[in-house]
Amino acid sequence: MAASFSADFVVSNKTFTVLTCEYTLSQPTDPRGRASAGVRSGLIRISIVGTDYAVLTEWAIDPKKYLDGVVYFRDLIGGTLKTIKFEKGYCVSYREIFTPHEGVTAAYTFDIGITAAKVYLNGTLHDNQWLDWQAD
Repeated sequence: MAASFSADFVVSNKTFTVLTCEYTLSQPTDPRGRASAGVRSGLIRISIVGTDYAVLTEWAIDPKKYLDGVVYFRDLIGGTLKTIKFEKGYCVSYREIFTPHEGVTAAYTFDIGITAAKVYLNGTLHDNQWLDWQAD
């Protein structure tokens, strides 16, 4: 059975087909379960079909390189259902997977983890309020 929607990941003017996407927002709690600090965004984890991997590899290798990007979740006719946009995103985990088995529709895939200064969920901003760790 076909999925009821699909997703595309766009970074550095390159579009990748998304296999899986996961992201979290969390807030620490005290012993009674009450919120005790501000909301933090976790990693944006994306598995994508491999096509043009140079931009991803360069992003992962350079610890000071950040990129902006967006994930578009689309319905069956291509309408956008949801977006996850990030600004100043660092690729903090990177994995290439090659699966050359018959019947595998995506033999070359990538798993990446992104942490970002700002994340927009359907246009609603979450600012992690980072200090500039790269400043001299």
